[in-house]
Amino acid sequence: MAITEKRCSGCGRTKPIEEFSRRGYKANGEVKWTARCKPCRNAAEVARVHAAKAKGKGPDYSGLRNQREAEKLGLTLEQYLAITSAPCHICGKASGESGQRNSAYVNRRTAKAVGTICQKCASALGYLNHDPEWLKRALDLLDPERSS
Repeated sequence: MAITEKRCSGCGRTKPIEEFSRRGYKANGEVKWTARCKPCRNAAEVARVHAAKAKGKGPDYSGLRNQREAEKLGLTLEQYLAITSAPCHICGKASGESGQRNSAYVNRRTAKAVGTICQKCASALGYLNHDPEWLKRALDLLDPERSS
């Protein structure tokens, strides 16, 4: 017999089963449903995150990521933020433009930050294996007059 309604343990109301999330399956193949309806679960999660932030806990991923990257490069957080806030050295797009986040470009031989690069340009250099000779050959292909 399929369940069509369920009582939410959060708000106490009986709601259609579509208001609950699936939690898995029982051994006999029946669907297990969450105890709270979707709105109650969402509200509880928001409250949990706000409570953690009020206590000074919880994830601040961008701050942690920036601090970790700065430490890897031997820079202060202020120096790292100054580098990454600059426009991309290749295409000129600013950080924050079109939802983009620029990064520090690190020279592979010296392990030092040498400039700012956007995700697209970093991918392009990665496809070229960060090899200046590959880049020169790509330029020759794009501009045949350059090689003559």
